[in-house]
Amino acid sequence: LHKLEKDAPQNAVLESVRTLGELAILRKLPGFFLLSIDAPREIRYERLKGRGRRDNLNSFEEFCHWEDKQLAGASHEQQLLAVMEQADIQLVNIGNLDELREQIEENLGI
Repeated sequence: LHKLEKDAPQNAVLESVRTLGELAILRKLPGFFLLSIDAPREIRYERLKGRGRRDNLNSFEEFCHWEDKQLAGASHEQQLLAVMEQADIQLVNIGNLDELREQIEENLGI
């Protein structure tokens, strides 16, 4: 937020807004809107495996347990579902990057 206020870019993209407190602060910025991009859990798991990250998640069940903590945590924890519910635009990303880019451009009017 301080960097945005200091540099005052015409446009900026912030990724990974994960708590309602963060969202409340960002909502004070002029022109701010929240774009939520989601995918079915199975697709998210396969994409995570494909990136070779989170090697401690050896099964879909472990992934679900880890993700559940992020999706609906307590007020001082990550609350992705609550943040996503307040999005101005909600997209479902089940395709490739070009299809996602097309969805974003269409919804943002660019």
